[in-house]
Amino acid sequence: MKRLILLAFVVFCALASTTYAEDYLLRIDTVGYVDVPADEKEPKETVLRSIEVVSRPESTFHSKVTTKVATGLETLKVKGKLYPADDGGFEMQINYDYKIDLAEGVTTEDGVWVPNRKTMGLSTTVAFAAGEDSVSLREFKIISKEEGKPERRSKVWFVLHLSKYTSAAD
Repeated sequence: MKRLILLAFVVFCALASTTYAEDYLLRIDTVGYVDVPADEKEPKETVLRSIEVVSRPESTFHSKVTTKVATGLETLKVKGKLYPADDGGFEMQINYDYKIDLAEGVTTEDGVWVPNRKTMGLSTTVAFAAGEDSVSLREFKIISKEEGKPERRSKVWFVLHLSKYTSAAD
C-alpha cells in the first residue's frame, strides 16, 4: 500500500511539473545612442547590448556574459524569477547589471591595478499581460560636458522581450 501511495505521489508531481514545464526565452535589449554631440539632430537608436536567458515559470533564472571590447571588459548579468499571473500573463522579478571596466585606471601603492569602472542597472518587478511579448523599462538620459569640448548626450533604455522557447532539436 505504501508503494502505491508513493507511486501515485511521484506521478502527481511529474504531472504537476509538466503543467509549468514550458520554457520561455527572456531577452533584455539596451537600446539608444551614446556620446553624440548635443548640437546634432536626434540620432538613430540602435540595440547597444543584449542578453538572453531561458526560464520556466516558478523558477529562478541567471545569466552572465563577459566580452572584451575596444575600451575594456564588459559584463552583463541578469537574474530573477518568472511567475504566472492570474490573467494568463506573467510577472517577473528581475535584476539587471551592466559593468564596464575601462582600459584606463590607476595602480595603488600596493601595485594592484584598479580599473575605471562604469556601471548601470535596475531591479524591478515587471508584468507581462497575456499576449504581450515586450515591455519597455527605465530610460536614462545623460548630458556630459568636459572642459574645452562640446557638450555630448547619451540616451539608453531597456526593453524586455518574452517568448516561448523552442530548442533547435524541436
